Amino acid sequence: MIRLFAVLAALFVTNPLIAQTYPDRTADGVNDFADIIDAGTETRIVEKLSDIADDHDTEIVIVTLSSVRFYAQNTAIAEYATNLFNTWGIGDADANTGILILVFRDDGLMRIETGSGYDAAAQAQVDLVVSEDIIGHFRNDDFAQGLDAGVDGLLARLIDPPAANDTATPKTGSTESSGNTMYYILGAIAAGIAGIVGLNRRSAAKFAAQPCSKCGKTGLEKSRVVLREPTNNAAGDGETRITCPSCGHVDTTPYTISKLKTETPKGGGKSQGGGSTGKF
Repeated sequence: MIRLFAVLAALFVTNPLIAQTYPDRTADGVNDFADIIDAGTETRIVEKLSDIADDHDTEIVIVTLSSVRFYAQNTAIAEYATNLFNTWGIGDADANTGILILVFRDDGLMRIETGSGYDAAAQAQVDLVVSEDIIGHFRNDDFAQGLDAGVDGLLARLIDPPAANDTATPKTGSTESSGNTMYYILGAIAAGIAGIVGLNRRSAAKFAAQPCSKCGKTGLEKSRVVLREPTNNAAGDGETRITCPSCGHVDTTPYTISKLKTETPKGGGKSQGGGSTGKF
């Protein structure tokens, strides 16, 4: 009996994956489990991700989660992002240029995880997307705009830079190693300051505190309903519903669902831990 307990204890200690929870993938592009992206922006982002997949054979997936303790528990966000990336198989298995944008809303943490097809020069560009394109918006609780800007930044800096050739292929050497080192140091200092300033930005709580447009009471609930499914030839329709549980009033906002694409990334992509973490 003592030996049995010892074996069970060793399993829990040596296998951190037991403590991790990975959500089921619900969409190709945006999986907003933390509900931090408004319907209009989500539609715009989904269309951009679809265009990037078609034009550049690069799959970008956005995942927003509520809290580290519910999903990663005692696992660092970098390790959790790598495992989630590989569990979902983001990107083409041959090129391995998939990208995951992961956000933990309540902990003020986010990470861009990259496939193993990106090199050290690409890593520096990912750092810039996090620090210059995303974090500023997140610190103002504007998650939707930050993610929208992050997708634009990845396209402009990494996937299709104006004067670059094959940034995403693991070919080049490190001619900018000293500059990158200084950047990492400055980034670490900035991340530390950001962590002190505030870790617990809670957009969901702010939404719940908004008053009902009819009775003025708080506690609003948001849901999305698909009215017409998209096809390969036509876009679909849906609406966002803001419901007041006190008086039953419902405000609705329509949104468009992008039409289905016949060509999608093959899947099965892998990451070896490359990426960049930010605090907000």
